[in-house]
Amino acid sequence: MSAAERSRLQFRDLGPVEVQEDDQARAPGGPILGRLLARLLVDPGRRVDVSALADAVWGDRGATRSPSTLDSHLHRLRRFLEPGRGGGVLVFDAGGYRLTVAGGDVDSVRFAGLAGQAAELLAAGDPSQAGQRAGQARALWRDRPLSPWSDEPWAAAAVARLEELNRQLTDTLVDALLAGSHPERALV
Repeated sequence: MSAAERSRLQFRDLGPVEVQEDDQARAPGGPILGRLLARLLVDPGRRVDVSALADAVWGDRGATRSPSTLDSHLHRLRRFLEPGRGGGVLVFDAGGYRLTVAGGDVDSVRFAGLAGQAAELLAAGDPSQAGQRAGQARALWRDRPLSPWSDEPWAAAAVARLEELNRQLTDTLVDALLAGSHPERALV
């Protein structure tokens, strides 16, 4: 299968962590793979140190675990992400690992971009387009980000930022509906 024939992976992190391909969502098998994927999604496209990954999986006990155990779990995660792909989605990168994803492939990144566009459009006096962008962003929000690991120390800052952005998006959407031709929808 050529690269052009392969479909893109979409990383769904605004709710339970999943990977979507060809309209089929798959959850990582087991809590360890889920934790690894969620931790990588806190910093999509950026290198995450091996120690941070071990901490996400085992907490304070991570330092006592064998590096080969973590490598084994990362190998399983790579197989989950890249069946039949030949590699390239999860890469080793100077003492850590990185998901090689475009921003549009991660729901939280798309959400932040759409929310920003909605606010800019509203400020520019275009409530109709602002409402459309806000609606597109809202459609990505399924539940608490990075569930069920939302309350983990390594996820807390990212989750808080996204939840605050979601509150701001709600304000933007209401303001767009009130300023546009649909004030009655602002009450729903």
